[in-house]
Amino acid sequence: METQNTVAKAWQRKSTQVTLKLMLIGFLILFLLIPKYLILNLVDERQGYNNAVINEVSQSWAGKQLITGPSLVIPYTEKIPDESGKLVTQVEKSVVIFPNDFTINGDVETSVKKRSIYQVLLYNSSMRLTGNFSIPEGAMPADSKITYHPKKAYVVIGISALKGIDNKIKLKWNEQDLPVLPGAKDISFQAKQNSNNSYSLLLEPSVSNFSSGIHAPVDLSNDKSDYAFSFDLNLKGSQQLLFVPIGKNNEIHLTSPFPNPKFVGEFLPEHTTNETGFDAKWSIFEYNRNIPDFQIGSSTIDLSSAIFGVDLTFAIDNYTKAYRSVNYMILVIALTFLVVFLSELMYRNRIHIFQYTLVGLALAIFFVLLLSISEFLSFNQGYLIAAAMTILLLYWYSFSMFSNRKSSNFMLAFLVIEFLYIFVIVQLEKMSLLVGAIGLFISIAGTMYATRKIKWYEDQV
Repeated sequence: METQNTVAKAWQRKSTQVTLKLMLIGFLILFLLIPKYLILNLVDERQGYNNAVINEVSQSWAGKQLITGPSLVIPYTEKIPDESGKLVTQVEKSVVIFPNDFTINGDVETSVKKRSIYQVLLYNSSMRLTGNFSIPEGAMPADSKITYHPKKAYVVIGISALKGIDNKIKLKWNEQDLPVLPGAKDISFQAKQNSNNSYSLLLEPSVSNFSSGIHAPVDLSNDKSDYAFSFDLNLKGSQQLLFVPIGKNNEIHLTSPFPNPKFVGEFLPEHTTNETGFDAKWSIFEYNRNIPDFQIGSSTIDLSSAIFGVDLTFAIDNYTKAYRSVNYMILVIALTFLVVFLSELMYRNRIHIFQYTLVGLALAIFFVLLLSISEFLSFNQGYLIAAAMTILLLYWYSFSMFSNRKSSNFMLAFLVIEFLYIFVIVQLEKMSLLVGAIGLFISIAGTMYATRKIKWYEDQV
């Protein structure tokens, strides 16, 4: 009877020790949330430095490009009498006419510029813009108070970053070559993003010196009703190449060897994308966008539902991958602690909580190594080097934790599989949740199988 009581007390003591050890491990995992968030802040800080370099290089090269137009502008003078009808004030205004048909065919070449340890993706586009104008009915109504100036007409093209223009532009207007001048004269094409994430095109006669665009004077004094135009535009930029479907019928065709485009805006193209590049074509008709055929006087045209284009940036950069990796830090630590705890339980290895702490810190340092190495090499190379260093360190340290080589070899195999598993999840964009869930299911199933013969409680007789 005394022997049975002794055995029962021993099993009760063992059960209590296991419970306490699990509680300590749980508290340790919670404690290791602190370095996790410190590392996440470090990733954000380093990414901020990278973004600052991108902005700096973009400013010297050319930033996001938004092409608006071309538009045909016909100035006119309106006589406005005062209340007595005697004093007359002349006000200069404009009629802005948008194209009937508008076509862009372009090729976009990309290049990578290095600044210190950072890389910036730039592009250089070669485009051919063609189309035609006609004077819509009602655009120039007869009025004794209004005098139109067709000889002062001009074609204006809005370009958000003029420093990106890389060729001398000549406008072919009804088979006549016309010089193109800087500035948009009386029209201001402003495409500043507002709080509602929308853009607007402002037609303001008083801001000619602040316009971002180019223009070409044309003479409409003849009796022609249709005006064809064409010109070549080589445009440098970075991050995005955007357009406004300002014509009645718009066709934009872009090709590029860049393999990872992201099509943005309200209109998506028909496209083919593979490792050799992309071929995209947008077809947008007057029914698809809320832009009038012409605009009289000063007004605002909302372009928030019309802008579209392509995003030319690295699909997932090193910092994005590093950030995603750090988010799995607690999972990596918890699974590794689980393996160490099961080895302790099954093979009667006595492992101190301080040893668990060292293992957890080694795994945390892996993510710092990953971030720092991937800034100089690719993410994949950085991951391989950091993982190899961490696995070898923990394998060497496991000989001081475990009393048998079998446990150390099992931990080595587990760490290799674990780091490979995290690497695969980070690489995936759309399938990461599915692969992650399957991995967790396999982990819990393996734990159940390994512990199926463990007697957690001993019956007291």
